[in-house]
Amino acid sequence: METTSEVKLPHHFSPVYKKMVAEGLIVDKKYVGETPLEQYLKSQEEGGEAPETPQEPNIHPEVKEPSIPLSQVEAMMEKMLAEKMQAIETPKAPEAPRYQEQPRFAPESNVDDIPELRNWEMKDREYEICDGSKPVSYSISSEHSALIPLQYTNKETQTVHVIRYATNQPSFFIEKQSKEPGSVLKAEIIFNFGRLRVPANNVVLQKLLAIHPHKDVIFREYDPLAASKKVVSDKKLKLKAGNLVFEVGEMTNRAIASLEFAHYVDSWATDILEEELTVFAEKNPQKYIDYTNDPTIKMKGVIKASLASGELIYSNYRFLNKRRETILEVAKNQNEMDEMVLYFESGIGRSTYEYLLNKL
Repeated sequence: METTSEVKLPHHFSPVYKKMVAEGLIVDKKYVGETPLEQYLKSQEEGGEAPETPQEPNIHPEVKEPSIPLSQVEAMMEKMLAEKMQAIETPKAPEAPRYQEQPRFAPESNVDDIPELRNWEMKDREYEICDGSKPVSYSISSEHSALIPLQYTNKETQTVHVIRYATNQPSFFIEKQSKEPGSVLKAEIIFNFGRLRVPANNVVLQKLLAIHPHKDVIFREYDPLAASKKVVSDKKLKLKAGNLVFEVGEMTNRAIASLEFAHYVDSWATDILEEELTVFAEKNPQKYIDYTNDPTIKMKGVIKASLASGELIYSNYRFLNKRRETILEVAKNQNEMDEMVLYFESGIGRSTYEYLLNKL
């Protein structure tokens, strides 16, 4: 029998070794069992429990990452990119240095305490010649003189101030300007091609023009919004007059035509009448509208039609019937049409009006 020293014990980490220790066959790392060690180990192998090859413990275990299907890789990359873009703060463009325009936009004090200039709005302004002319160069008065007085009267205090425009003085009243000889820089006010543009920083000139005695007489402040409003207003007026041609009725239209058109005849067809009045309303929209609002327009139409047909005759400030009998005398300073309307509206002339109306 072989000694136990010739057969090595299983590795101390193997299940067989642990089993032998548990059964008391190994004490102080020595086999103490009665069955020879070699025979015992063989019996363990024949019993299906072959000793495992001992392995050193892996102190750095490899972590296997889960695999991702290729179909999901693109979506994950886009998501990661979007998250990173959100995390990155969009850099702000450096703020452009502001031009130092303190005098231009700072609130200006009303040094002369003029009521009309309180709550002054700082903005660029433009002025134009009132009559619409556009001379190459045109200057307006900038300083008081005996020939062209330039004065301002304060509405609250009733004090009178003499005006002089100076580019280096905060006031445009002579009594408040510097008295030192040569210290006042006077300047002209010149319109080029009918326009004068004054920037917001030239507050003194803007305020002077606001109270200038020639404002709205020789020049005025240009308002592009007002010009646009006028264009729209004119178009609306023309549209209203044009629509009224087809709404007021044939009798009113014939009355207007008889008053306006020397070539009008009662035999005009409706289409010709409306065509003529449409052109008239386009050129004179307010006049046509005023005609339609005149309660006496039909009577005036009857008068015109009767004069054309010979039922009425007007001669030497008198209205006559076709028998040459005087119906109404008109004073030289009176409007004959208005006087005849007043006659028709009276009790005496009502029957005459109804007679003429039935003859049309």
